[in-house]
Amino acid sequence: MIQWLAGAVVATGQAPESVAAQYAPAQAAIGALVPGAGHLLAGEPGGAALTALGFFLPIGLDAGTTPSALRRELQESYLWGLYSYQVYDAHQIARAKSANLGYPQPFVRRNLPELLLAPFDPARLADGRIWIALGLDVLVIGGLMAVVGYDPQGLAGASYVFTARGASWNGISLTPGQAYGLNLAGSALAFSAVGAYEEALFRGVLQTELERPLGPELGNVAASTIFAGYHKPGSFWEFLILTAAGYTFGKLYQVSGYDLAVPAAAHAYADIGIAAAASLWPGSSDGLWGGYSNPLAIRFEF
Repeated sequence: MIQWLAGAVVATGQAPESVAAQYAPAQAAIGALVPGAGHLLAGEPGGAALTALGFFLPIGLDAGTTPSALRRELQESYLWGLYSYQVYDAHQIARAKSANLGYPQPFVRRNLPELLLAPFDPARLADGRIWIALGLDVLVIGGLMAVVGYDPQGLAGASYVFTARGASWNGISLTPGQAYGLNLAGSALAFSAVGAYEEALFRGVLQTELERPLGPELGNVAASTIFAGYHKPGSFWEFLILTAAGYTFGKLYQVSGYDLAVPAAAHAYADIGIAAAASLWPGSSDGLWGGYSNPLAIRFEF
């Protein structure tokens, strides 16, 4: 069955060549481009059925209907998160069955709850490597923006689930401070999921595979540039900023012994920090105080 709830495992043994060929992780990941097919290639028909059901059932239930904007946005986030994670899951199952044969990296398997909860794990919060890496990122990226005069509004321009300006919830009026706090609480939950599924895909699968032919450094750079392109940067400077962020997550993945919980937590912290800071950046009149932009676009009318 699907291994989403399996605990962290470090592979140490070796499997016969025939077994490794039968359960090729790269092929399982490519097969997972069709939800569930990767699990079939990894020899997990039960996992394939559950994955396909979890992905296609919500689409079928909404067929012929016009869901609300909030429901549509939540469903899109859920589907993309599930899609990304099931690629990683199929890849991990195949790596486990082949005892990590052919991979230079140690194999630390993380399940979905572990990745989702990583930002709230005291061990991650106390991990100095994360904060040093993010601090260096702030200095480098902040210096780059200062030199080129780049306005970071573009980095926070996406619309997420959650605006808090003039908000009331269930008839209760919220002060700007309360709405801002609720906004950040919502962002913590949303970005814990983003960190989990993006790191599973870009570090857990893509960087892991690219490091095999390219080596750790070039593999990280290649995965980071693809990560930046995935985010559809609006300018060359945004592309550089996103590449630098991806490289940081990739480096944390490496120095942690390829424990995906570390970059997943760092990714969430970075996004939450951007949400908190961008909400105070002078710009759009859509801001909570009328003077700054709120990147989460919280809607309380549900």
